[in-house]
Amino acid sequence: MKNVMKNITMGVASVVMIANSSTVMANNEKKKEASRPNASLEVISRDENQATFQLNVANTNKERLVISIKDEYGNVLYRKLNNSELHTVKFQLDANELQDGVLRVEVTGTNVAPTVFQIKNYTHIVEKLEIEKGK
Repeated sequence: MKNVMKNITMGVASVVMIANSSTVMANNEKKKEASRPNASLEVISRDENQATFQLNVANTNKERLVISIKDEYGNVLYRKLNNSELHTVKFQLDANELQDGVLRVEVTGTNVAPTVFQIKNYTHIVEKLEIEKGK
């Protein structure tokens, strides 16, 4: 009987420890979400086969951020450490080299939630048939 009570007490203590650790992890995620860097990615020009992108990062907390560009296989094509308050990166992509691939632009840090953008290139052919009634 003592062993049964001891096992029940240990089981309850384990559940309480798991619940507390889940609460701590959830609070850490909320803190990270609240401190997400303000980042935007936009196309600033586009030619026939090339596009120029601009990434703007506002880092008001001056956290140490890592800005990286990765291909669809996770290979790092660009990486820069940054802790300035405002940071701008311009880069140009050749659509022929990207083909139907995907690039990920990531802004990450130790105390912030990551901001991730995906750049996808695809060709969409539209065939349209119109009929107009003459006057």
